[in-house]
Amino acid sequence: MTGPGAISGWEVWDALERTSRDHPAREAVCEYDARGHATAWSYPRLHHEACAVAHTLSRRAAPGDRVVLDGTGGARQISTMLGAIRAGLWVLPVPLQTTPHELGNLFHRANARLVIGPQQRLPERGWLDWKATEGQHTPEPTITPGGVMMVTSGTTGARKLALRDCAALDADARHVRDATGLTPEDRVLLAISLSHSYALDLIVGAVLAGACVETVPVFDLPTIASRIARGATVFPGVPFLFEGLGARWEGAGDLRLAFSAGTRLPCSTRRAFTDVTGVPIGDLYGATELGTVVFRDPLDGDPAPGLVGRPLPGVSARVLDPSTGRTLAPGEEGELAIRAPSMLCGYEHAEPDLADGHFRTGDLARLDDRGRVHITGRLRFMIEAGGLKLNPIELEEVIERHPGVRECLVLPMPASETVSRIRALVVPDPVAGEPSESELRAYLRERVGPAKIPRRFEFVDALPRSSTGKLMRLPLEEVSR
Repeated sequence: MTGPGAISGWEVWDALERTSRDHPAREAVCEYDARGHATAWSYPRLHHEACAVAHTLSRRAAPGDRVVLDGTGGARQISTMLGAIRAGLWVLPVPLQTTPHELGNLFHRANARLVIGPQQRLPERGWLDWKATEGQHTPEPTITPGGVMMVTSGTTGARKLALRDCAALDADARHVRDATGLTPEDRVLLAISLSHSYALDLIVGAVLAGACVETVPVFDLPTIASRIARGATVFPGVPFLFEGLGARWEGAGDLRLAFSAGTRLPCSTRRAFTDVTGVPIGDLYGATELGTVVFRDPLDGDPAPGLVGRPLPGVSARVLDPSTGRTLAPGEEGELAIRAPSMLCGYEHAEPDLADGHFRTGDLARLDDRGRVHITGRLRFMIEAGGLKLNPIELEEVIERHPGVRECLVLPMPASETVSRIRALVVPDPVAGEPSESELRAYLRERVGPAKIPRRFEFVDALPRSSTGKLMRLPLEEVSR
C-alpha cells in the first residue's frame, strides 16, 4: 500500500491501490486460455505484484530509463507494465510474433536498459524474468511514475516510438471510463495485444473504473464468442473480429456494449453482425499518438459511413486544409487534427507534426454541424487517376453497398511512370453470390464518374490485412484465389 512519503501523481495507480485496499475480493484480471480455463487475479494481487516489479526495477534501472516488455499478454504482462511505469521507467510493449532480430532492433531504437519477459531472447542484453518478483513483499518506490513508448503503425509516415507519460495515460483512462460508462461491475473482454494503444486504453480505463479485464488469446474467435455469451459486458473489437463472430455466435449473455476501432468497419460487416446477433456496434477513434479521443455510442442510431462520433471532453478537433493548414468550416473535407490531454509528449528522436498544438493525424475527415467527426479517407492513400485525385475509401464504400459485395479494397494500378488506373479487390457476399464484372460496372456508372470506375475487378476470398486487422494498402503483394 502507499506508505508515508510515497509519491504517486498517477491517477490510474492510485485507483489500483484504492480498489485493492477497499475491495480485496474484486477481480482485476481474468485470463482465459484456448480451452476456456480461467486464472483470476484479484485487485490486491495485481497491486502487490506491480509493487514488487516496481521495487525490483528501481534497483536495476534509474528513473527515465527505457525497458522493453516482451510476452504474449495476460495478468503478468499487465502487472509488469504498471509496475515498470510506477518505477519511473518508460515501457515499450513489443508486438506479438516479434522475432529476436526485431526485438534487438527495438531494444536499440529505444536505447533500452533491459528486457522484461518470460524468456531471455536477447542473451547479450540485460533481462529480468517477469516472474522473478512473484510473491515478494515490497513497498512502493518514492519516485514519480514514467510512461509508455508505443510503436506507431506507420500510417502517418515511418514507424516511430511515441511517448505518452502518466498524465496522458490518466486522461486516456478517464476518456475510456466516461465514454463507455465503465463501472466496477463491468468485465471488459480484451482480445488485442498490449502493444497496441487500443488495448492499453482499455486496460487503464478499466483499472481506473475498478472493472475486470478478461484476457483471451489474441483474435481467438471461439474463446471470444464463449466469453461474450458467458460473462463479458464490454467488447472492444476490430472489424475482422465482428465479421468472424457472426458465424460463431453463442448469444449476447450480459453484453451491454460493443464497439469497433483500428480501421474502417465496412457497412456490410456492421449490418451482418447486428442482423445475426441483435447487437449494435459503436465506434471508437484514436491513435497511438493520441489514445482514445472520439466515441460513438451504438444507441445513437445507425451511423452514416465514416461517422466515428463526437470528440470526448477536453478534446479539440479541427479539419485543416492539407496545403495551407487553414481551419476549414463544417462540411469541408481536409486533414483531421486533434489536441487532447491524452496525446503524446513527443517521439523518440523526432518531433510530432503539430498545428497550433493539434496533432495532424493524416486522416481525411469532415466535421458536421453537430461537431461529429466523419472519417473519409487517408491523405497518403489518395490515388491520382485520369487527372483526378481519387479517395479510395469513398469509392470502397460505394462498391460495398452493392448487395453482392461483402468488402472491397481500391488500389492504384500503374499504367506508366506518370499514369495510374485503379483496380478493386472484391470479397463477394457468400449469400448473395459473386456479382459479375459487368454488373459492378453498370452499378457504378449510375453512382460515380467514369474516372472512378476501376479498370479491373479481382474477386478474392479475403483482403490482405496486418496482424491487427488493418487493411494493407502499401505495400501490397498480388492477391489471388
